[in-house]
Amino acid sequence: MSTCNRTLQALAKEPVRLRALWDVFTQDPLLFPEGAVPDFSAALPESDRRDALCWTGYILMNLCQLEEVRKEILGALLPALSRLARMVNHACTTRRVAALGFIKNCLIDTKTHASLSSDDAAIIHNLFQALMDERFAFDEEDLTGMPEVCRVRTGQVLISPPSCAETTLEALLLLCSSFQQRQQLRDLKLYPVMRELDKVLDESQERMKDLVLSLVDMLIRDEDPARVAAK
Repeated sequence: MSTCNRTLQALAKEPVRLRALWDVFTQDPLLFPEGAVPDFSAALPESDRRDALCWTGYILMNLCQLEEVRKEILGALLPALSRLARMVNHACTTRRVAALGFIKNCLIDTKTHASLSSDDAAIIHNLFQALMDERFAFDEEDLTGMPEVCRVRTGQVLISPPSCAETTLEALLLLCSSFQQRQQLRDLKLYPVMRELDKVLDESQERMKDLVLSLVDMLIRDEDPARVAAK
């Protein structure tokens, strides 16, 4: 965490600001010309190496472990949160990994749940989209109330690499630690998504199957809203 603090202190100095870093990552990619990719990009997946600034997402992902950064995001940066949410399903693997890690790290703090699950933030809808697969067989009852992105699944496959799918499920599980968000996910029909996802996962994907089971347990639990509100 000390590294995060030192990085934040550096970002607080002119001319670099946290907002500038946010804008750099959430805008459309700036591509290096063909044949002009710098050496530092060699650490990225080959398909991402022309994306000059995708690595900045890793800085944001780690910085949001700090409460003061989360407060800044939920304050001044909240109107722009949907720009980061769309990175969840970006073609660039590095952007997907960083955006999902950022969302998951923010959701560890339950005080962020209401803001991050709002329609304006668009995070939940992008998490649902990340889990869509054309093999899912929803009926009309399943689709009623489900985000619109779940209706058109032709050609869609589960988000890759597998670590992204796992982080997506972990983020949804963190949201389930709040009653209001559990109810929201029930209303958005997360249960049918988990049912269909479980059908397409094979035995080698044990971590994902465990996360699906944990989410189902949270969604089907019996709870009295009045008692939860009184706690």
